[in-house]
Amino acid sequence: MARGIFSKYLAEKLNCDIDQLGKMGYKIFSAGTLGMTGVSASTEAVKSCAAKGINIRPHKSEALTRELVEQCDFIFAMEQMHRDRVIALDQHAAEKCVLLAESDIADPIGQPQQVYDDCAELIEKAVKKRISELVL
Repeated sequence: MARGIFSKYLAEKLNCDIDQLGKMGYKIFSAGTLGMTGVSASTEAVKSCAAKGINIRPHKSEALTRELVEQCDFIFAMEQMHRDRVIALDQHAAEKCVLLAESDIADPIGQPQQVYDDCAELIEKAVKKRISELVL
């Protein structure tokens, strides 16, 4: 959900379509710390994002790697545990890796739709704040 929401609000800030972000030099990645690759977004996550006008149906999970960490200018972690794993992969990432929100945003996996919707709201609020802080 975070990648889709982040892409939407970055595109809005840049006054462009989400599809144009890459042409403008922005690559938004979403990578998990559990090492799973190729897993589709849950039905609940798809519904939560669709309610915000965001299509994450094509999303497939990607495992976090050192190479991916090295490519990033900024890394926003959902939980402190995720930030710790990023830094374990690359100690130099400590300065560019921060929590997305002021506190952890727990993964809603396996929870009812309302928990996903609440999580999407937390992500949206945090993304708006982070994007407002970025110098683009």
